[in-house]
This record gives sequence, structure tokens and C-alpha cells, in this order.
Amino acid sequence: MPGVVYSGHVNADDGFNQPVAFNGPPGWTVFKSQQTEIYKITHNLHLTNVDKQLHVVITTRDWGVVPSVAKAADSFTITMMRISQGGLPQSDFDFVAVHHHS
Repeated sequence: MPGVVYSGHVNADDGFNQPVAFNGPPGWTVFKSQQTEIYKITHNLHLTNVDKQLHVVITTRDWGVVPSVAKAADSFTITMMRISQGGLPQSDFDFVAVHHHS
């Protein structure tokens, strides 16, 4: 069964004070943990088998920043890490999420 593809762009400072809408799917929000490079994207998919139903790929705008993704039933969390020494792991990023109805 084909999946539904969602995509979005998040600026490095989006959602700093509270969850906000961003350039992505309607109804989805982003919240950035203050003083860290951890972003929680909340969606409305209500997943029951997260690992089989949602696949997320992140592309950062800074080649020295590497993202990791942790998924949950109604959200996924992106943590940015810098691979070189110095500087903050701060970067705008794009994502593609594929939702399989299973």
C-alpha cells in the first residue's frame, strides 16, 4: 500500500517560546527546547505502530550538523549534533515523513 508523503521546513529558531505552526503540513507544530537544539514536531497521525507507520528523513542546511530522530505516536523529536568541534549545532532543516496506513 502506498504511503502519504509529508514535508516541511523548520527554521533554527522556530518554536523557541511555545509550539507554533511552521512551513509544513497543516495542523503540525514545532517546539524547540529552550537553549538546546532539540525540536519536537507534533503531528495528527495518531500512529499505533510507529516504526512501521512513519519514516522520517532530515536534511540540515549546515553540513557540519547531523540530526537524529526519535518517533512517538503523535510526534517525532529531532536532536541536532555538531560533528566538528566549536559552534552550536544550530541549523535550519527540511524533513520528509512517509506515513504508511497499516
